[in-house]
Amino acid sequence: SILQPAFVEGEGKLMTEITFEGITKALMEEELITTKEAQKIYDGLVKFRMEPDSLISLPRIFQVHGRRK
Repeated sequence: SILQPAFVEGEGKLMTEITFEGITKALMEEELITTKEAQKIYDGLVKFRMEPDSLISLPRIFQVHGRRK
């Protein structure tokens, strides 16, 4: 089966911000992004989350069950 959680409200909508916060330092260390750019992206993620009709989804999760014989 395949699951792909999606959220229109609640804590699940924080996932993009949490993920971005987690990778920002590495992006800056690799000089892929500046502090100013990181703040602009983060602010955009917050703005999107706050829109009442926005939807945030998590990655697909594949569940496979098997049995040994």
